[in-house]
Parts: sequence; structure tokens; C-alpha cells
Amino acid sequence: MIRTDYAAVVVTFRRPESLRTVLDGLAAQTLPPVLVVVADNDPDGSARAVVSAFARSTSFPVEYILVGENLGPAGGWAQAAAAASIHVERGDWLVVVDDDDAISEPEVMATHLRNAVEHTRSSSRVGAVGLRGAHLRRITARLVPASTTEATEAGYLASNGAPAYLWQALDEVGFFDPALFFGFEDLDLGVRMTAAGWISVSHPLPGLHHVANTSSTRVAWREYYKMRSIVTIARRNLGVRWALVHILRSAVLGGARLAVRQRSLELAQARLWGAWDGWLGRPGAHRYFPALNPAKMSS
Repeated sequence: MIRTDYAAVVVTFRRPESLRTVLDGLAAQTLPPVLVVVADNDPDGSARAVVSAFARSTSFPVEYILVGENLGPAGGWAQAAAAASIHVERGDWLVVVDDDDAISEPEVMATHLRNAVEHTRSSSRVGAVGLRGAHLRRITARLVPASTTEATEAGYLASNGAPAYLWQALDEVGFFDPALFFGFEDLDLGVRMTAAGWISVSHPLPGLHHVANTSSTRVAWREYYKMRSIVTIARRNLGVRWALVHILRSAVLGGARLAVRQRSLELAQARLWGAWDGWLGRPGAHRYFPALNPAKMSS
């Protein structure tokens, strides 16, 4: 029988203050995690002191991983999940947490995990439940946000919506692909889960927790990696037609609109480079090397 106990994995990169807020939010939950693993993508280990202080104040195990280089969210979360997977106290679920998406209300995780367990009782193939998700429209090559007011099946669950993945599903299909570095690692996992027969459910908690929408964030490195990731995923899982349609609409036409609206050729160029490198299958950190990434809570 599936229970509500969960391990939380957090990836961070030079955001010690917002990381502290996120960790404090987890500790304040009426249903706290049975394990927290923090992967620090900063080679200088800027999160070490925050995690050490947090570990001394909690009753559950806390593990700190100094990654040694910036592997992006995909790589950092992958390392944290690998460490959590072999832990004796990993729980039944793995919950993904970003370092600037704090869980504000103490009842969020208890409600979230109760909902997740209820969904597994209605269908034994429910493998993931998140607070925010989207539907993948294969014919039109579009990603359509799921309802923000009611539970619905989704093609994938957004990583900033505290998705809870059933370990049984992850043991079968794997976790985030580190090669994607940044952007749509959650979509890639959702596509693989769907192909394996697992169901993802978006179950928002509108009266309890607000999930930030970062789609309007416009900086060159984000545009590059998001475009590269989705083209990579399309070629890998969805077919050449889907990839070409998305390149035409998002990289060429969308890039042109960005250049006009944002008055920035840099953003348009970043999208085109991302589409090109995604088509060629170039993984990891490439062309753009983000040094700073201000937290949403402070920007």
C-alpha cells in the first residue's frame, strides 16, 4: 500500500538565501520529508554552510552533495535523486524542489501527498502527481498548461510545482536526463513515463499554494537551453516532424517576435542556436555558461 512518506531533492546554484527559505519551508511542514538531499552546483560550495546549519536543526536526515561543477538543474537533481534512491529512508515518493520555490504554508505537503496517494488508489498506474503540469499536443507541437483549479491528467509535471514521483515508476523509467542541463527535463521524463504506461496527474492547490509561472523570464541563456532541450526531446521521443514544426514556430517565428517586442537580437539568436544544437544533439553546458541566476523570490 502506497504511503505519504517522501524524500525531497533540491538543486541549488549560488542562491544561499533563497535556499535557506526553501529548506525552512520543508522543515515547517506538518508532513516533513523523511530525507532531504541538496545538490550544490556551485564549485565554491556556497550552499554548504546553509545546509549544515539546517541539518543541525532537523530530526530527519539531510545530505549535502558538492557536485563540483554546474551541471544545471537536470544534472543536479539527477545526482541528488541517485543519492536518495539508495537511502534506507527514501519513502514511497521522490519530491522535486527548486531552490527558489518555497513551500509557504505548512499544510501543503500533507495535502499534496494525500492527494497523490488517493490518485494511486484510483489507478495503479499513477506514477506522479504535481501542483502544476501541462498537456503535450503532438499534432500542433504545443504545450498547453493544465487546469490551475482542478486535478487533470497531464503529459508532464513542472519541476517548480513540487512534483511527487513514485519511486516504483522512477526505478522503471529512470529520472531526469543530465545531458539536458536546463529546461524541460520534466517534459522528457513525462514523455518517457507516458510511453511506459505511467500516468501523471496535475493536482493544483489554488487556495493553499501558488506555483510561479516562469514562462515570461527572458534572458539569453534560458532561451538557448529551453529551445535546445525541447528540440532534443522532440527528436528523441516525438519524431522529426514535431521537432521541425517547433523549430519553425518557436525558434524562427518566435525568435523574430522576441527581437521586435524585446528589442533584442540576442534573445532571437539564442533561440536559433538552441534549435541548431538541439538538432545536432549537443548535450551539457554549451555556448552559454550562466554565472548568476537571481532567485524569483528576490528578483
